[in-house]
Amino acid sequence: MNGPQIEMFQPPRESAEFLEYLQSRCKGTYSVTRPLLVAMDETDIEHVRDHLFEMLVRSPEEEEKPATQPVRRFKQQLERKRLDRNPHLQVDEYLVFPSGETRLFQWQYKRNHGSDERVLIEPVQWLDKIRLTQLELEHSLSAAQKVRDSKLRARLIVIMDEVAPPSHLAKDATKRLYENYLEGKKSLKKLSDEGVASVSESEELVSRIESDLNELVQV
Repeated sequence: MNGPQIEMFQPPRESAEFLEYLQSRCKGTYSVTRPLLVAMDETDIEHVRDHLFEMLVRSPEEEEKPATQPVRRFKQQLERKRLDRNPHLQVDEYLVFPSGETRLFQWQYKRNHGSDERVLIEPVQWLDKIRLTQLELEHSLSAAQKVRDSKLRARLIVIMDEVAPPSHLAKDATKRLYENYLEGKKSLKKLSDEGVASVSESEELVSRIESDLNELVQV
């Protein structure tokens, strides 16, 4: 396109025929299309970037492999179904309790219009960093206890990764974290209305959320 004009082989660049000529030269590598207008009502530029990459750049061969842990599979399914962008699903927002106190929940939504019952979803993910895993566990325990103490009309669902026992070669901090994780799992089972601990349960939960959100749109 920037080289010298080859009159014998290519039409003038200012003509429509040149675009047809260019398209014929790009088969299998590039495609020439009409100008594309994309409008998104989105304040997070990273979401816009990721959406454009998924829609315009990523090839099917590059699709992310299904996660083998419940929390990551849950997030993958939300993203695949575009539920993470549904305006009725609140992501990383504070819930105000009757006392005026607040707690941060990763996902929440009202199940039906005209009802004050909320669905609250908290993940506890086994992360690479010990501190982050411990903080995530403590946050979920604190939030769950607050829901129960406030007698809030809400359904609390906790998603937890399955973790294998550390080997005898693991450092003491990892072994202690594993013990805390198991104790926290027992406590969350008592405090929550539902526990999700497998990838199949994660997928089933996403299907239920999708059904609930679709009902909200229809009301």
